[in-house]
Amino acid sequence: MSDLFRDEAIKNLRSPEQLDTVLRLTSPIGWLSLAVLFVIIAIVTIWGVVGSVPVQVKGMGVFLDRGGVVYSVIAPAAGRIDAIDVKVGQVVTKGTRLAVLSLPNREAQLRDARRTMESLQGQYDRQLIFSVRDVESRNANMRDTIGALNAKITADKNHLDFLQPLYDAQQEELEKGYITRKQLEQTRSDIFATKQSIRDSRNKIAEARSAQVEFENQQRRTMAELEQQVITAKNSFEEAKTFLETEKEIFSPVDGRVTEIDVKLGVLVKTDDQVAVIEKSGKNLELITYFEIGKGKKIHPGMRAEVAPSSIERDLYGSIRGNVESVSDLPETQAGLMAILGNETLVGKMMGAGAPIKVVIALDKDPKTFSGLKWSSSKGPPLKVTTGDTGFASVTVREERPINLVIPIFETWITGG
Repeated sequence: MSDLFRDEAIKNLRSPEQLDTVLRLTSPIGWLSLAVLFVIIAIVTIWGVVGSVPVQVKGMGVFLDRGGVVYSVIAPAAGRIDAIDVKVGQVVTKGTRLAVLSLPNREAQLRDARRTMESLQGQYDRQLIFSVRDVESRNANMRDTIGALNAKITADKNHLDFLQPLYDAQQEELEKGYITRKQLEQTRSDIFATKQSIRDSRNKIAEARSAQVEFENQQRRTMAELEQQVITAKNSFEEAKTFLETEKEIFSPVDGRVTEIDVKLGVLVKTDDQVAVIEKSGKNLELITYFEIGKGKKIHPGMRAEVAPSSIERDLYGSIRGNVESVSDLPETQAGLMAILGNETLVGKMMGAGAPIKVVIALDKDPKTFSGLKWSSSKGPPLKVTTGDTGFASVTVREERPINLVIPIFETWITGG
């Protein structure tokens, strides 16, 4: 039986009936996969030759308003922070109170000035009372003196009226021998003495009046000097009060937004210490970006840029579209950065790799988004990008063929370098 089947199998193998049967090396799915692979390779090869990849440089920057100005608000005097009335990000108007200072030195000056003013005012008031009394008393005495002198003058005149006719009569009597010459000379001497007494009394009246005028003038000069001292003390008091009032409260110099507060409640500050930074609003938001000098020199106006605010998740909302508006010719100095940014910490970061190149990136607008800016992959976040926010910029400096990027890698791999 087994030999029969063996012979039949040998016959079948020798039979030419199955010589035209197709030999199946692979399935149709395998051929399809191979074709797809060849197509992908072809596409990648073509893309590597004719396609392009953007080459970008990255930098860090801060959002500022075009035309906006940064104002550093400083402490007008040394003191302690008693109150802080605003927060970072708060919009303020010119004259808004930002903080309140406790000024021990100014308060001591005001107390001293008040004591001096009150002391001099009291001295003036007392002296005025004494002066008025003295003037009135001396006036009364002068009137009494002048009255007595006038009475004496009247008596002397009456006596003179008696002596003059007597002298005339005695001259006739002397000629007739009724009296002696000695009697006549005595009468003449009495007339002279009486006239001299009248002159003396009149001189004393003039002297009394002159002395009273001089006394009153002296009193006026004394009161004027005291009054001037009081006025000076009052001016010093008002000046100390004004200094305290103007230096105690710190106000915003402009309309704008508080971008930085550099003090805390209760801390001591010195004169001209920075208390806060106010950004005055401009027309358009832009990113002031700083690149290492080697990267910055590759950037030119008109190049496209992508801007990613630090406070917004890029994976969710993408980046802001923009283009390079200007590039500084020379590296920025630390003073220049401070004038624009107004923040020493931020300036330190920007200067970390040396003096950077400043690049101004204008942001594309889109009125349909909440922020008013054009975003790469969505309508953007439900937040506004504001002045003072930091961000990162990627600027496309050129387009490169992919194959040009791959070949150096293979050369390095092959040569082992």
